[in-house]
Amino acid sequence: MVGQNRTGILSRLTDVISGLGCDIQNVSQTIVSGYFTMILIVEVESLQKQGKTFDEFRRALLKETEALGLQAMVMHEDVLKAMHRV
Repeated sequence: MVGQNRTGILSRLTDVISGLGCDIQNVSQTIVSGYFTMILIVEVESLQKQGKTFDEFRRALLKETEALGLQAMVMHEDVLKAMHRV
């Protein structure tokens, strides 16, 4: 995620993630010249136990990042693995 820094970004995003029953495994965030950047590694296997899909997870996060004025890229680990296998 990237965008202008403002109060509450991390809180709002973690609320969405925990509300979907997922666990944040790793967070990397930096603020440079007033711009916020963050990478989250999230365990999403618990979605299936709740009858939810990765697409629902992705849409919920994108909705919240848009409301915060951020840009985000949300992708499943399988996509990254496939990209690096080529």
